Amino acid sequence: YDLGTNLLRLEAPRERGRFRTFTNADAAFHALKYWQIAGEFAELTGLEAQEVDRQLHGRCDKEYAGFGGAWQAMKAVVSAKFASGSQAAEDLVATGDAFLLHHSPASATGVEEEARLWSNTSDGEGLNWLGLQLMFQRAYMPGGDTSWRHALDEMVDGANGRFRNEAGAKKWQGTVRDGPP
Repeated sequence: YDLGTNLLRLEAPRERGRFRTFTNADAAFHALKYWQIAGEFAELTGLEAQEVDRQLHGRCDKEYAGFGGAWQAMKAVVSAKFASGSQAAEDLVATGDAFLLHHSPASATGVEEEARLWSNTSDGEGLNWLGLQLMFQRAYMPGGDTSWRHALDEMVDGANGRFRNEAGAKKWQGTVRDGPP
C-alpha cells in the first residue's frame, strides 16, 4: 500500500538519530535487511522491494539493522505506519474486532519460508504473523478494540513473536486455518 506523501519514517537501532523514509511498509521492512543501502528501497513498490530482496537474499542482515529479528523489525515498521493520529491508525482502529488475515500464496514472495511466517499461505498453514502484528497493534492503540488482547497475550509473546507454549501455537494456527471461534 503506497502511503503517498505520508511517508513511513523509520529509525534503526544501528543508526540512532537518522530517520529514513519509505513509500510503503513492505519496502521499509526489506530495507531493514540491507540498511547500508536502505535509500535504494525508499521509493520501491512492495513487489519491487521483494525482488531486490530476492536478488540480495544471501547478503541480508539477520539482525535487521539492530532490531534483532524479523518479528521485531516488522513490529517497528507496523508501529511507524500506524502511528497515533495517522490516517493508517484510524483505518486500523476502524477494523474493530475483526480477525486480520494476510491471505497470500507461498509463491507470492518467491521466498517460501517468509511467506509461511507472514501470511496464511492461502491454505491456512502459514503463521499469519502480519495479521497477528496488526491485531496486537490495534489492541494497544488508543481507541483500538481490545477484545483480542487477552487471547493474543496468552498465546504469543508480543515482544518477539514466540508462542508461549504448544497449546498457544495450536490455538493460533487453528484460528488462522479455520477462522475465529
